[in-house]
Amino acid sequence: YVEKKATTLGLEKLFLLTTRAAD
Repeated sequence: YVEKKATTLGLEKLFLLTTRAAD
């Protein structure tokens, strides 16, 4: 499903940004 994939990518980006900011 495209929508699910887009949501997963969005969550991954958010997660990466959060971990990077916490570094």
